[in-house]
Amino acid sequence: HQLQQQQQQQQQHHTQHHQHHLLHQPQLQPAMASLHAPVMGVGHDVHAIGMHIDEHVVGIPNEMLDPGAPPAFQPPRPRKRKEVDPDAPRKRSKPKKADKVEASVVGAEDEAKSYPCDSCEKVFDSRPALSGHARFCSGGGWQCEWCSCKETETPSKSTGPSGPKTLCNACGSRFRAGHTCLPEQDQDGKWLCANCSRAFATMGALGGHRRFCDSGTWRCAWCSCKYGECSGKGPGPDGPKTLCSACSSRYRNGHTGPPSVNEDGKYVCPFCSRKFDTIGALGGHKRFCDAGVWRCGWCEVRADDCSGKGPGPEGPKTLCSACSARFRAGH
Repeated sequence: HQLQQQQQQQQQHHTQHHQHHLLHQPQLQPAMASLHAPVMGVGHDVHAIGMHIDEHVVGIPNEMLDPGAPPAFQPPRPRKRKEVDPDAPRKRSKPKKADKVEASVVGAEDEAKSYPCDSCEKVFDSRPALSGHARFCSGGGWQCEWCSCKETETPSKSTGPSGPKTLCNACGSRFRAGHTCLPEQDQDGKWLCANCSRAFATMGALGGHRRFCDSGTWRCAWCSCKYGECSGKGPGPDGPKTLCSACSSRYRNGHTGPPSVNEDGKYVCPFCSRKFDTIGALGGHKRFCDAGVWRCGWCEVRADDCSGKGPGPEGPKTLCSACSARFRAGH
C-alpha cells in the first residue's frame, strides 16, 4: 500500500511539472486559456487534464511539449526539377558494349575487303584510301606531254607550257629551269646529257647528274685527275672546287703543291721513301709515318714489323702492341 502511494505521488509531481512547463510557453497560451475554465470548474483529475491537453496540442513539436523528447519526424522536402530547354541540343548517349562489338566486327570486315577504283582499277585496303585516290584519279588516261609517262610512273604532276598538271614531275622541273623540250635520247631509249653525252635510264637520274656535270673537262689543278677519278672537289689556291679532295686536304694542311712522283708515276713518302699509287694512300700513310726511326722501348722492333703502337712506362706510343699488352697486364 505504501509503494502504491509513492508511485501516485511521483506521477502527480511529474504531471504538475509538465503542466507548469506548458503554461509558460507563449505558443500554447491560447489553448491553455480555453482549457482552463472547464477543466478547473469540473473536478477532473490530473490524468484527464493531461489527456485533454494532449488532444488539443496535436501538431505541436515534441521538443516544445517535452524538452527532453526527441524531435518529431519531418518528411524530406521535394527537390526542384531543373527547367529543360526543348530547343537545346541533347547530349549523345555513350554507345553500349554491344554497339562497340558490332562496330569492331564491321571494321574487321572492312579491313578484310578490298576496294577497287572504278576508273583506273587500282585496289585499296580501306574506303578512306579509295576516297583520297578518287579525288585526283583521271581514269588512267593521263600522260605527260613531253615524255608520255603515265600517272602511276611519276610522284606528282607539274605545270607545263600547256597549263597546270600537263607535265610529270621531272619534265616540270626542266620546264621551270627554262627548257622547252625533252633531252635527246639514244638508240636504246636512254636520256643523254647535253654536256658529257652520258646516258641515263630515267629523267630523274639525268637531272641529278646535270646538277654537278662539268662536261668532262674538269681537272684537278695539282694532280690533273678527272672528276670521276676522285671522291669530290675542294678549295685550292685558285678558288673553290679547283682541287680534288686529296689535294685539297694537302692544301688545308699548309702544302703548296702536289707530292713528288717517281719514274713509275707513284707518289713517294718524303720521310720513309715508301711508294703509293694514289695521293689518298700517301696521305693515310703520312698520318702515322715516323720516317723509319721509331723503335719499341722494350723489344726495339720497328713500326713496320709490328701491328701497332701502344702506351708504355715512358708515355704513349712508346711500345709495340705486344709489349704494350704486357705493360697493361702489370709486367
